[in-house]
Amino acid sequence: MNLDSAAKLLGKLGCEKISPRRNGWLQSTCPFAPFTATHKNQRDNHPSFGVGPLRRGKGATQSDRDELIFGYNCYTCRIAGLLKWLVVRMERVSGRDYSSLYRYVQTDKTMEGIKFDNSLPSVTLRKLPPPPPPLTEESLLKFKQISLVPLKYLLGRGLVTSSIQKWELRWDPVSLRIVLPIRDGTGKLVGYSRRSISDPRLDGISDPELPKFLHCYGFKRDCYLYGEHLTGNSRVAYLTEGFFDAIYLHQCGYVGALALLGSYVSHIQVGKLVKQFDKVFIIGDGDKAGRKMTDEIFVRLSTAVDCKRVYMPEGKDPDELSVEDLRQLLGPPETEVVEDLQRLLRQ
Repeated sequence: MNLDSAAKLLGKLGCEKISPRRNGWLQSTCPFAPFTATHKNQRDNHPSFGVGPLRRGKGATQSDRDELIFGYNCYTCRIAGLLKWLVVRMERVSGRDYSSLYRYVQTDKTMEGIKFDNSLPSVTLRKLPPPPPPLTEESLLKFKQISLVPLKYLLGRGLVTSSIQKWELRWDPVSLRIVLPIRDGTGKLVGYSRRSISDPRLDGISDPELPKFLHCYGFKRDCYLYGEHLTGNSRVAYLTEGFFDAIYLHQCGYVGALALLGSYVSHIQVGKLVKQFDKVFIIGDGDKAGRKMTDEIFVRLSTAVDCKRVYMPEGKDPDELSVEDLRQLLGPPETEVVEDLQRLLRQ
């Protein structure tokens, strides 16, 4: 067994970008990538699979050290073993028939040592989940209109019924969560998130161990900004941390209000902000984590667009401030808030 025969075997298994490494091993793409959920998009774009001779321990004899035993290892799958077990492991993971490869190995003398071995220990890999159904406008119909319990929670967050309708908030009676549809800049539905609420009537019914936000399967949150379809022609962005903060700022007249869907800004989100806006207000929550997020995002954005950090009062979120307080921090809104709305917000 040598590296040439190992390279032949990798080629037969569909590995690409096979090349030698300095440590005497071969490097290639992972043959398990199309069959597991470990690799992103089931592709190994940056070769992480290696094949080569294994080192013997200190107690090995010289004859043992002269006999090369080849092994394999994938740094992404976290799976390793002897090369003679690679073919049968591929068969178990992929569900395919590799009998023709067995015959090839048996007839090629350079492949000696690679054989079907029934003593292969069982292996557990993270299986690829079934693909989700296509996301359409009808996907939101399974959720109900906002009922009394979530409505009381949303009104307590400072939102009014017109904003609830404009942002298409709905209620999931199964998971007992508020559903927030997420759309791209053209208005196309790209996903939705379900947010848990705190209400005494839901104690003992909702699962407290689940995270606060549950995104729909397959949604890539680092590719979008919540509310980007409602910014219109605004050239000023008000970047917040949470969904309800963006909704509240928007109803207070700050049309360019957006939510990050997290505490980290990706390069795709940076590109959208730079392309659409001339100035960005970075508004974190009024706690230590919120201030840290504000500073980190400011460092990333300040070299590409005009930015300003806005620190909330201690223990306060943007949706807990009055219209007058927001004016002092952010300046006058782009659209004036009507007197009836101001009265509702004060109440």
